[in-house]
Amino acid sequence: MRRSGRFTAAVHLLTKEAEDLDASRDHTGAVRTTLLLTGAYSAATGRDRSTALSLLEEAEQETGRYPAVPGLFTVEATRTQVDAYRISVLNALGTPDEAVTVANRLNIGRIPTAERRARAWTDVARMWNALGNGKQTCAALRRVEREGRRRFAGQPCGR
Repeated sequence: MRRSGRFTAAVHLLTKEAEDLDASRDHTGAVRTTLLLTGAYSAATGRDRSTALSLLEEAEQETGRYPAVPGLFTVEATRTQVDAYRISVLNALGTPDEAVTVANRLNIGRIPTAERRARAWTDVARMWNALGNGKQTCAALRRVEREGRRRFAGQPCGR
């Protein structure tokens, strides 16, 4: 829905599904957090700043309420992931300067998968690029490349 330009409908669907979950049941707290993060990014791509930031805050609160479930999802429901999404959201809102403090405190090494680490570094590179800092942009892009090499180490090309 988001990719087809139906930002409001995407946010509505994601938040409705998150509300309908019983977060006290096994793993649903993590699912709820993931839906909120996706909703925040969807709202940001539709330029709805207040909804995007509100959903980020709600997701961050959720991470403190329920235990993390490592390896359950591609996106872990942790404060680290909330911060990674926060950078994406602030980039999408056109306010990358607000993401600098988040990027400085973010420990991307805590993100469990190479794909998500590469995504986080890509968003950091986008942030620095938007701010006109070529040196930091290149450094972040080198980290994306390093994650790719780790992910595909020992695998022949074309597979």
